[in-house]
Amino acid sequence: MSEFIPTEKGVPIRQPSTANLMADSQDRTSGATAADFTISRKNSILNGFFTRIGVTEVVLEWFEPNLNTDESVSFSFTESGGADVLCIIPFGFYTVETLLRQIAISMTAASLAEGQSRTYTSASVIPGSAYITVTGSFTFSIDTVPGFNTIANRLGFSTNVAAKTHFVGEVSTNAGGNGWTPDLRQYRYIDITSSSLTYNQDLKDASTAQSVDNILCRWYFAWPNQPQLDGYGFPILQGYTAFTERRTFNPPKQIKWASNMPIGQIQFRVTWTPPGNSSVPQTLPADTQFDWLMTLQVSEV
Repeated sequence: MSEFIPTEKGVPIRQPSTANLMADSQDRTSGATAADFTISRKNSILNGFFTRIGVTEVVLEWFEPNLNTDESVSFSFTESGGADVLCIIPFGFYTVETLLRQIAISMTAASLAEGQSRTYTSASVIPGSAYITVTGSFTFSIDTVPGFNTIANRLGFSTNVAAKTHFVGEVSTNAGGNGWTPDLRQYRYIDITSSSLTYNQDLKDASTAQSVDNILCRWYFAWPNQPQLDGYGFPILQGYTAFTERRTFNPPKQIKWASNMPIGQIQFRVTWTPPGNSSVPQTLPADTQFDWLMTLQVSEV
């Protein structure tokens, strides 16, 4: 009985030729910020002969404090039998622990200025739960200074009761709190967009938000590994400190390109979508302190 041995056939495969387009927000030729600018040159930045563009690498250099506006650093509170007292928290980077400590310091100083001698302190007994306390009662006021509503919501303070202790964190539900896990990030994500590079894209991006742009890359403010904890047991989320981080994308999003179209000048815009899904994406404020770098790979197929 003969044994059948099929003829083996091979098909040569050659990888498509590629080139890199490196973008640096500091190379902008017009536009004052890394959030909205144009890069122009006398000649085309990149000529045709390619049909796909993909973002393979992004570096974000982030130096924007997570508490940096008048609305996010002002609040008022009422001591028992007293009037509303206004407090201001200095701009800066804060973890939950350092913010609670600063709030206690500011409340003590404001109480002293009002002729009282109460000392406010912050503490934590169980990791992931903390509180502001004082001898006597006090109430956080969120209607007199609307800005504090931002801090109250982000920290999860109990604001609707008068007590000597106001809690933050999940176990606070048994002590007058609302069980909210604090989140002091200014942004949960930002999008790097460029209509110059995505206008050929037939397959459009989508989102669960009410409005969406075609994007090059979405940067989620999240560490790739489990974040470190502060002294009170709360996670130090990305954006609580300044950072520089590099991320690679494999495989990258492949953007269609017409091979007969050169890339002359490129406009870039970095946007965010306000909470509530009620607004269109907005460009980051002009005074945002950050820069970014990006590697785009172009290929012939």
